[in-house]
Amino acid sequence: MKRWGPTYLLVVLVCVPLFLARATTSFLLKDTDTDVLLGKLSERIENGESIFKWFWGDWPLGNHFYRPISTLTFEFDHWKWGSDAAGFGLTNALLAIACVWALFWLVREISGSRTLSLGSAGIFVLWNLDRGDLLGNAAYTIAFLTLGTLLLKGRKWQNALVASLLWVFVGFEVSGVSELQFRMIDWLPGRTASTMTLFALLALAAYVRFERIGAPSAPDPPPSPYELPPSKSFVSPKISGWKPYLWLGLSLICLTCALGSYEQAIMLPPIYLGLAWLMRKKGHMVRWHWASSSFVLLIIYLLIRHQVIPSTSSAYQEQQFRFSISVINAILDYLIPGIHALRWQYIAVSTSWTAFLFAAPWIAIAEFSSNVVAVWQMIRKSNEAVFYFGASVAAYLPMAWFKQFDHYHYLPMALRAAFFVALLGLAGQATLIAASHPAIQVPPQPNP
Repeated sequence: MKRWGPTYLLVVLVCVPLFLARATTSFLLKDTDTDVLLGKLSERIENGESIFKWFWGDWPLGNHFYRPISTLTFEFDHWKWGSDAAGFGLTNALLAIACVWALFWLVREISGSRTLSLGSAGIFVLWNLDRGDLLGNAAYTIAFLTLGTLLLKGRKWQNALVASLLWVFVGFEVSGVSELQFRMIDWLPGRTASTMTLFALLALAAYVRFERIGAPSAPDPPPSPYELPPSKSFVSPKISGWKPYLWLGLSLICLTCALGSYEQAIMLPPIYLGLAWLMRKKGHMVRWHWASSSFVLLIIYLLIRHQVIPSTSSAYQEQQFRFSISVINAILDYLIPGIHALRWQYIAVSTSWTAFLFAAPWIAIAEFSSNVVAVWQMIRKSNEAVFYFGASVAAYLPMAWFKQFDHYHYLPMALRAAFFVALLGLAGQATLIAASHPAIQVPPQPNP
């Protein structure tokens, strides 16, 4: 706790702009969705119905969604603040701040790094405020300067090119996939996504804690002739008894609350498996059956939802559902975002090769190449980056089939913030390699 104390204070300071950005205008309560929602809450009170009615039926908007947990946040505000819009805006801001803290905890549990944890929280705050572009020019400037290492004697051009392209991808990712402030801070129904994101991040962090302190360590590789034998005081790591299962219980409770907040949470069980894979790579003998138990909860949730929600699509769902090339493009925004610019420039170049006389085609090629290099580097060097990248894609996947709203990106962008910080580490490491003298092979030692 003592070592992390200043870091916690920094997270508090990082969240101050989010608190100051809270919405206070009376127009918060005037949009159609909010007006209908609050009207349904007042109607429930007038009819003397139980607040728990939302657990066995549709949520207040009546468009065939099962969201009892996020509905309770509106019930609280309706009871606490009445018609005071500033109180509702405060809750939206506090939920966003809580998501920043939950992301900080998740990255801390996975990496144990104060830098990665604080960096993830900081970039997610910037994305909440749509200010990620503040760092964009710096990334592209570093990408250009990195190419300057080619002028240093004895440096490899391959290293300089890889480092430069990684910084191009940093500049490409720095603004996030979508704007968030309007839907998450200034629009009250957006809290369905932030409530789900809060419980989702807490569930994942608690699961990591469960495996980290409870799973036995993987057996060490056979000792080499150069290693000293263990001393008499050496103690093998042991499982911590029943205490880790408290964290497992917390994880499953938070997963249940996430499922009851917003339908996007159905992608959490696959992300659990991704976390189990990551922890196994970190040397923990994970209990795969506990990670798979998240699928049991998902099945229970789907059965309950089938019983209490009409099986037919509502008019809203039919209006929002889409199935076209735009679905593929939306997924590519997370998977290979640079391909969009390349596609448009391909059309221009196929019309006339003189397009290569301008900068746009070359920029598109650089952006796409940066995507490929970033994926290649993270697969080779960072399992954490692979997890965060894959988890952000998985979290967004079910929302690609609907006409887009910014709050669909909230959980994916929280996970993407952690990936972005891991990407910064890869770019920094590649830059040091490009600027350093090539490694020299140590002469072999025939007689150890």
